[in-house]
Amino acid sequence: MIGAVGALALGGITPTAAFAATPDGTYAGESGEGYGFELTVEGGSVTHVYTQTTVYCWQTGSVFPWPITEIPVTPIAEDGSFSVEWEVETDLSDPGEDPEIYTSEYVMTGQFTEDGALTSVGENTVDSGTGCSGDYTFSAAFDGELPDPEPEPDPEASVDVPELTESDLADVGIGITGTGFPADAVVSLTVDGEEVGSETADADGAVSFTFKSSTLAVGTHEVVLTSGEWSASTSFTVIEDPADPEPTPDPTTDPEPTPDPEPTTDPEPTPDPEPTSDPEPTSDPEPSPADESGDDELPVTGSDDAVIALIAGMLLTAAGAALFVARRRLA
Repeated sequence: MIGAVGALALGGITPTAAFAATPDGTYAGESGEGYGFELTVEGGSVTHVYTQTTVYCWQTGSVFPWPITEIPVTPIAEDGSFSVEWEVETDLSDPGEDPEIYTSEYVMTGQFTEDGALTSVGENTVDSGTGCSGDYTFSAAFDGELPDPEPEPDPEASVDVPELTESDLADVGIGITGTGFPADAVVSLTVDGEEVGSETADADGAVSFTFKSSTLAVGTHEVVLTSGEWSASTSFTVIEDPADPEPTPDPTTDPEPTPDPEPTTDPEPTPDPEPTSDPEPTSDPEPSPADESGDDELPVTGSDDAVIALIAGMLLTAAGAALFVARRRLA
C-alpha cells in the first residue's frame, strides 16, 4: 500500500512580495508525458498540486507512474517564478504488516507570466526513496477569466510649498508627497542625495513625509522618492529669514483748528414811514332846488373859507414871482 505520511519543505525562494500578475485560482494543463496537471494559487502562493510522472527503478528495471499530490505553501516571487524542494514520507507496507516508510524527495520550479501561462523551468525531479526516480516537465494556463492587468506604476513627487524661510523649515518643516508608487511599497526619501527617512505607501500608492532641518543652507535642494526601480523627484528653495523691521514711531496728532466765528448779520434798515397825503378838498354841494326857488340861503360853511384862502395864496405867490422878475431885470 502506498500512503503519504507527511510533506516537509527543504528549501526554495522566500520572496518579500507576491507577483502582482498571478491571480488566485487553478492553472490546468498537462505534463510532458501526457499526464494531467493542476496547480492552485491562493494569496500569491502555490498551495496545491496534482499530477504524476514516470519513475524508473534501476534495481528491477520496472517503470510505473508516481503521483505528486502534495506541495508546501510556496510564495511566488516578484518576477513570477517559484521554486521549492520538499520531502514526503510514504508507507509502502501491505495492510496488517509493519509500516514500511520511505522518504520521497521532490523538486518543482515554474514561471508564471502576465498572460496567465505557467511553464516548468529547470530540472523537476522525483526520487521515490526506493531506488526509483524520474524527471518531468509541465505547462498550464489559468483556468478562468484573467483580471485586468494592474496599471504600470508612474510615481510623482511634490512639495506643499516651493519656497520657505530657514525658520519655517526648522520649526514647521516642509510637506513632501509621493503618488503612483506600487501599493504597500516602502518608499525612501533623500534630500540632496542623503537618505533622511522612509514610509510605506498606502493601497493607492500614495506616501507623505514632513521634513525639518535647522542646518540646511539657503538655496535650492533636490528631493527624491525611491521604491525599488521606481523613483520621482522635485525640489524646494530655502530663503533667509527677513530682517527685523525698524520700530515705527507713534504718529503725533495735530490739534484741531479753532473754527472762525460766524459773521454777524447787519440788521435790516428800518424803512422810512410813508408820507401821509393831504386830504382831497371836498367840492361844494350843488344848490338845492329850494335855493333856486328863493328860499332863505343856508349859512356859509367852512369849505367856502378854505377856497377863499387858497385863491388868496395863489395871488400872493404870483405877485411875489412878478416882483422877483422885475428885480432881476433892474439888476
